[in-house]
Amino acid sequence: MRYGIRQLDLANLLGCEQSFISSLEIGSRGPPTDEFVTRLIDALNLEGEELAALLQSVQESKRKYVLPSSAPTDVYRMCAELWADMDRLHPAQVQMIREVIRLKDRITNVAPPERGRVVRQQTKEAEM
Repeated sequence: MRYGIRQLDLANLLGCEQSFISSLEIGSRGPPTDEFVTRLIDALNLEGEELAALLQSVQESKRKYVLPSSAPTDVYRMCAELWADMDRLHPAQVQMIREVIRLKDRITNVAPPERGRVVRQQTKEAEM
């Protein structure tokens, strides 16, 4: 819409079907291939913020994720629990999870507390 191009015109420009463009727009199709994204960038001559926004949208539309084999077991468990409840999460829960993830930015900027030498307290002798 921003470029004044109809779906059919964009499809012809990119060499694909208009129904493919439509399904991408409404989210009924998974993320496009890297080749398609490159053709779209070239066809619309995207740069700067528009290019960044498109690439972010492509990243956010991923439907499959692979956990790194080096991830701790607790990360696997957390992802399994999240996956099991994915379709039942309340929007407030989603927001809370996202905020917890963003905490890492705040935590890494805080210096850990200094640990002093632990001094053993002596017990007083009982008075007789």
